[in-house]
Amino acid sequence: MRVFLAAAVAAPAALGAAEAAPKAVTLRFEPETTYQTIEGWGIVLPCWLFRRGKTAAESARLYDAGPTRSNRSPRLNAALAAEMVERGFNRFRLEVGPQVEFFNDNDDPNVLNPKAFRFAWQDCMIEEQLLPMRRLLAARGERAIVYVSYDLGSGATPKWLLEPAEYAELAVATLAHLKEKYKLEPAYWSVLNEPGNAKRPGNPALCAALTAATGKRIAAAGFRTKMSGPECVTPRQADAYVKALAETPGALTHFRQITYHLYWDPMTVEHRRTIRDWARKLHVTAAQTEWMEQRDLAVARHVHLCLTEADAVAWERYGWDVTVNLRRQSFTRKSTAWYVRQFSRFVRPGAVRVKMVSPDPAVKPVAFLSPRKKPVVVLINTDAAPRAVSLAGLPAGRYEHAYVGGGRRGRTLPAAVTRGFPLKLTLPGQSVLTVTADPPPPGPNPDG
Repeated sequence: MRVFLAAAVAAPAALGAAEAAPKAVTLRFEPETTYQTIEGWGIVLPCWLFRRGKTAAESARLYDAGPTRSNRSPRLNAALAAEMVERGFNRFRLEVGPQVEFFNDNDDPNVLNPKAFRFAWQDCMIEEQLLPMRRLLAARGERAIVYVSYDLGSGATPKWLLEPAEYAELAVATLAHLKEKYKLEPAYWSVLNEPGNAKRPGNPALCAALTAATGKRIAAAGFRTKMSGPECVTPRQADAYVKALAETPGALTHFRQITYHLYWDPMTVEHRRTIRDWARKLHVTAAQTEWMEQRDLAVARHVHLCLTEADAVAWERYGWDVTVNLRRQSFTRKSTAWYVRQFSRFVRPGAVRVKMVSPDPAVKPVAFLSPRKKPVVVLINTDAAPRAVSLAGLPAGRYEHAYVGGGRRGRTLPAAVTRGFPLKLTLPGQSVLTVTADPPPPGPNPDG
């Protein structure tokens, strides 16, 4: 199936007698009303190296004896890096955990012993995954955004490491290593990933105390890294954690981003709006930083909700949505990747969300001005039936579009908008369609 775009003088694309398009839904592009500026689209750098023992000593021995490289070939790693950049990912989560400091470096958290810290796991993730993607992004004039989130078996964290001063020391040691070895300075540090979930440590008071101490120590050490959090497992937990930050002296001094995950109740609009309201009140941003559930159109629906209800500046998928064949050292793109790509490939960092509302609850629009001030519109049709849409208010010029839905994918196709006329199109049933006047550069796997 092809989806045709045309000026108002043309009729919507015919879909066959059995699929006659209903009356067009009129959507207006309103760039005068602006919302958040997009920071990026993210993935987690996957981990595979560390096996935990029953004691810290056994864990340290297993860690030191373990492999420091994955079982993926350099060619496969390079192909995966190109795939992720082609899809538009520019934001990457690097995890640390108690294995960075199995044993306390000394009894004084203000005197750091660099030899006590282990980074073989993080070095592998950086060298095999992050650096290739960073180079590709730099070649297209974009910056890789890295943030640190503390997890990786955090349930085994010793009590002393959760003392704010000791934890802050670990953070400074990690940042010093990243900067010295890779000239890498993360944008954010989140003190605990999914605090209190599945035997992980944490509660609002602890997260606030760790955030205050760590932010202060990082700044004193001269790093530009800012604090984020709480990385809560579900949006409904965010309110209690942000309240604790607001009530803890120093916790907000270096805090710049509220982060949340989408498990348990991802469809809840109310909790997303609470996150949005806190971000506005504190003059910080909000970002959705992990979700691995559901597929295809449902995932696209959640991207839309986070963008429009939480004012999220970033949205992250936990997995890479690929199937890797290690025997052949190859991969294939999963179907969900195509749906997220309708946002991540076309809505680039620096894009500003602008107003566009729909009178039809089945049609979910979200609109942006690109960094070059050109329109980008993503449209979701949640109904099984096609929808005719009329986009009003678009500046005259050349546009391109691509779509995915119902097991079909449309290649990038051109369209033109004449001054004063709307752009008419038909959305296939249960599809996501992106219209852009600022197409990204071609990639290694542009349209399948």
